[in-house]
Amino acid sequence: MSTTNHTFGGIVALALLAGCSPPQAADTPSEPHTPPLASRPMLDIHEPQAQLMPGVGAVYLKIANAGGETDRLIAVESTAASSAETHETVVEDGVMRMVARPEGFEIPAEGSIELTPGGKHIMLIEPQPSIPEGGTIALTLHFATSESITIEAAVTTPAGNHGLEHGEAHSMAHTESQPGTNDH
Repeated sequence: MSTTNHTFGGIVALALLAGCSPPQAADTPSEPHTPPLASRPMLDIHEPQAQLMPGVGAVYLKIANAGGETDRLIAVESTAASSAETHETVVEDGVMRMVARPEGFEIPAEGSIELTPGGKHIMLIEPQPSIPEGGTIALTLHFATSESITIEAAVTTPAGNHGLEHGEAHSMAHTESQPGTNDH
C-alpha cells in the first residue's frame, strides 16, 4: 500500500508541476514581431533651424535614419506656436503653393530626408512674436515607429527674400484655398 501511495503521490506531484510549468508555445498568444536592433530605425536630427515671420514660420532640418527599417515623421508639437504641421511646397501649372502633408514624411532605411526652404518643411502657425533671432524654440517630433524626439531649433533670419516669399505664399494659399482641400 505504501508503494501505491508513493506512486499515486508521484502522479499527483507531476500533475501539479505540469500545471505550474510555463504554457507550451502553441498555448501562448503570438507576440508582435520585434525586429532586431540592427534593423530598427535609428534617427538623428541635424541642423534644425526656424525662420519666423509675423503669423507664420518654418522649421528646416535633416533627419538621418541609420537603421534598417523605414520610419515616418507623423506629427510635430511646439509650445512656440499655436500649431505645427508638416507641409510641402509644390509647383503645379507654374504656380507655387503650400500643401499640408498630414501623413507626414517618410524617412528611408539607411537614408535621410531634408526639410528645406522651397520643399518639405514644418510650418509653424502663429509663432510667438517674442522669440528673437539667435534664440531657440523647442519642438517635439513624433514618429510612426521610433520614440518622440525633442529638439531645439535655432531662430535665424530668412535668407534673401525666401522667407518673405514663404510668408506671402502661405498667406496667399490661405486666402485662395477652398474648404475641404489640403492646400495651405
